[in-house]
Amino acid sequence: MSYIELKNISKSFGEKEVIKNFDLSIDRGEFISLLGPSGCGKTTLLRMVAGFIDPTEGEIIIDGKTVFSSEKNIYVKTGKRNLGMVFQSYAVWPHMTVYENVAYPLKIKKLPKEEQRERTMAILRQVGLENREKDYPWSLSGGQQQRVALARGLVMEPSVLLLDEPLSNLDVQLRQKMKEEIMDIQKRTGVTVIYVTHDQSEALQMSDRIVVLSNGNTEQIGTPEEIYHQPRTIFTANFVGRMNFIRKDGRTIGIRPEYISVIRPGDTEAKPGSHSIKGNLGRYIFEGSRNEYFFDTEKGEISVETPNALPLSVGEDALLSWDRQVDFEEEMHEVDA
Repeated sequence: MSYIELKNISKSFGEKEVIKNFDLSIDRGEFISLLGPSGCGKTTLLRMVAGFIDPTEGEIIIDGKTVFSSEKNIYVKTGKRNLGMVFQSYAVWPHMTVYENVAYPLKIKKLPKEEQRERTMAILRQVGLENREKDYPWSLSGGQQQRVALARGLVMEPSVLLLDEPLSNLDVQLRQKMKEEIMDIQKRTGVTVIYVTHDQSEALQMSDRIVVLSNGNTEQIGTPEEIYHQPRTIFTANFVGRMNFIRKDGRTIGIRPEYISVIRPGDTEAKPGSHSIKGNLGRYIFEGSRNEYFFDTEKGEISVETPNALPLSVGEDALLSWDRQVDFEEEMHEVDA
């Protein structure tokens, strides 16, 4: 039996249905990301797991215990679900020290003071803040405040850790560091994680599996590799990474920009792949670690991504060649969904 089960979850606010017949099983210790654009329902799902919002229909089971059932009229309060939570806004209390912020859940549970001290200092060591226990949040950086929030979410040794866009307020370099810290802590503690994000790179780097959501519907559930290389819908292909779409033989073909090789006229050493199309270089973009080239073709503009610069100038012709592609049966207009 799975550690967490969400069965036939639906949620409506008035006449608006924001989650539609959602099902998900999560194993103990798994890192699951709910990925999608704003308004897709991912935060609503997280808040239903937490107990902040009741589903309109469905059942939620955590570690074999039903914590919500519309059919059986069961509702277990948030405080009794053994969850840790970390939010986008950090939600650390400015009038409390780092130690007091992290120890607060233990104090509310009225654990012995010595146990409070041991558990608080242990988790502060795990997040690298053991020397800042007497400091106040205003003296900490954004990343340090987020670590305080993370420590507070973990100090009760929860069975499940819920994170709602926890890194969106951080700069790029700090965000990468915090991603690594969260993954490290999750591996060391073994806590089951449900992580909400609209950032595809976070989901791809951190997750065991990703749930891609759109307008309250599940587009795809799979490993990062499956989601990226084997997208089942045009929405997933377009939202996770970049994709060229070509209408061919009555179906839609998707090709990642990095799948494509560029062969210049007269290059007899290069071997074309199983698919190819002629193109004329219209423009290019230098982005540091990679270069992106945009070719005009009979099927529209096609982008090509390479780690190194191509010996090609704007206006020159080339053959675009690839072996790997994804076939879709959806209509092309859904690419902008």
